Amino acid sequence: MKRNKFRVITLFTDIVILAISFIIMVLLKPAGLSSYVPSHGAFFILLAVIWLTVSIVNGKMHRGKITNFTSLFNKVIGSNLISVSLLALIMYIIRDYSYSRGVVLGTIIIATLSELFIGAAYIAYKKANVRDYEEADKFRKYRKPSEEELVNKINGNGNGNAADNAFRNENGNTGGYNDRSSGGNGNGNAGGFSYNDRSSGGNGNGNGYNNPGGTDKTGSYCLETAGTGRNVIACGHGIGNHNESAGIKGNGNGNDNGNGNWNTRAYGNGNSTNHENYLNVNPGIIQKIEKEAGTEMAGAIIGMTGPNLNGRTAVLSTTTVFNVENLPKEKYTYLINLHKINDITQLDGFIDAVNDKIEMNGYFFCCVETKDQRKKRILKKYPPGLNYIYYSLDFILKRIFPKLKFTRPLYMFLTNGGNSVISRAEALGRLCRGGFHIMQESFIGNLLCIEAKKIRNPLPVNGYSYGPIIALPRIGKDGKQIKVYKLRTMHPYSEYIQDYVYKMHDLQEGGKFRDDFRITTWGAFCRRVWLDELPMLINMFKGNMKLVGVRPLSKQYFNLYDEGVKEKRMKHKPGLVPPYYADMPASLEEIQASEMRYLDEFEKQPVKTDIRYFFKSWWNIFFHEARSN
Repeated sequence: MKRNKFRVITLFTDIVILAISFIIMVLLKPAGLSSYVPSHGAFFILLAVIWLTVSIVNGKMHRGKITNFTSLFNKVIGSNLISVSLLALIMYIIRDYSYSRGVVLGTIIIATLSELFIGAAYIAYKKANVRDYEEADKFRKYRKPSEEELVNKINGNGNGNAADNAFRNENGNTGGYNDRSSGGNGNGNAGGFSYNDRSSGGNGNGNGYNNPGGTDKTGSYCLETAGTGRNVIACGHGIGNHNESAGIKGNGNGNDNGNGNWNTRAYGNGNSTNHENYLNVNPGIIQKIEKEAGTEMAGAIIGMTGPNLNGRTAVLSTTTVFNVENLPKEKYTYLINLHKINDITQLDGFIDAVNDKIEMNGYFFCCVETKDQRKKRILKKYPPGLNYIYYSLDFILKRIFPKLKFTRPLYMFLTNGGNSVISRAEALGRLCRGGFHIMQESFIGNLLCIEAKKIRNPLPVNGYSYGPIIALPRIGKDGKQIKVYKLRTMHPYSEYIQDYVYKMHDLQEGGKFRDDFRITTWGAFCRRVWLDELPMLINMFKGNMKLVGVRPLSKQYFNLYDEGVKEKRMKHKPGLVPPYYADMPASLEEIQASEMRYLDEFEKQPVKTDIRYFFKSWWNIFFHEARSN
């Protein structure tokens, strides 16, 4: 009731604002009301209809959508720009240029400024009421999680690099990484142990010992520690250039049984400290990573990669396929490239070469500076004001020029294809296309580090580019695959990580993925006002879709459905307006039930059912905020 009342009030207020703005501009003209009202009445009615419709659809009049000054500015300016664009398009189509530009533009400008002023006053009033409430958080606008928050959520909310239990099916071996801890206490929150580098406190209760081995300079080592009543046995196999690797000599108690000392940079054994990752790694590999990336980042990388590193591990820092193809061994179990993939010009070919060098179920570790990290770096590097100017130019050069055919040669000439902008979704998608499965992600320093496992050979690229309109493979009538045309709203290569997003984030109400980082900022806006759906009219003209019907699904999403629903769906064409908007289901099970009801009714009374669902859907869209989340 309150929501509908709020919408009626805002609707009435907007009509009054438009009318007053129009009257003000007419009164400023010498001819006055008597002349301009008859001649510009049609313009005002058309403007009011478009203005109010866009405002409702875009959420400008929805209670709870505008909660701060930023959301007010975005909603008002966005809605009004769309209204002006539609008005100009209609006037161009009907070739009616008789209206006064001063009256037209003046009405729009005054109305926009009035909306901003009244909206700002309303927000100030609401903030004054809410500020002292203990539960004020529930009134705040939902904030889209950052990349770091999403990755930390995947990692089990640890304070470091937690292994991916969803894919490894392991328990009890994950934990947090705590660099330079002053108390020797790790903070692993993922159900495992913690690793402390350079800790100054904490005493280990076990004994470290080493069997030096023979003349082949190969030996085994084993560390036994105890802490908080829990024993940990971490054994490994080391290959060194000498036989002096002995016990652990940290701040704890270590007993040497070998012929020398092994300096581990003073590891303390606070609460069940687990050294397994470091102990099971060839020291030569650690040295290579430290030499290229530094000690601190090396510790974080080893903590992330764990015991998977062994004698058939290659450590590179390269951008060329040549260096990968000319590695001495034919196959490796683990390949690490410490150079960020942003500088690799032929990234798909590079990943294919890596795939060829790694044996099945082997691992690839790489780093990327995501577009969000790049934006933060630029805005932090330059002073306020200048930073946004620089970022705007960088956005045009690095993100727009490569996408347009006529500007791409200039982009390649200026940048040689290096230091390209890559989103997190694109980085993960390229790896999945290249035959890898994402095992874990972690932000280390200013880079996103990714560990991926080879599960198949690369998929073909086919030389296609990601333009503004895309053709998506969807399941149509009789189970045939059809091309559904839409505006591209996702980052490139996003289609390859749909399974990964589902496993990590699950579904939210409405059947879409929760916290779907694949969607671009512009794409989110297009989806909110249904601009991305316009190219689907092509499918209607081609005859493989109809106006009202079940949503066309991808193969991955289609496989989530029950068999009975699948069979029923394949008997009918998909539609532009799905029954979701009429029934507003909240879960995947409710969506399936909603579609089954529609299909059963459609088989009995097709025309009547489509008409009823069409008008009910639009009623819910306009007055009950039905949205495809």
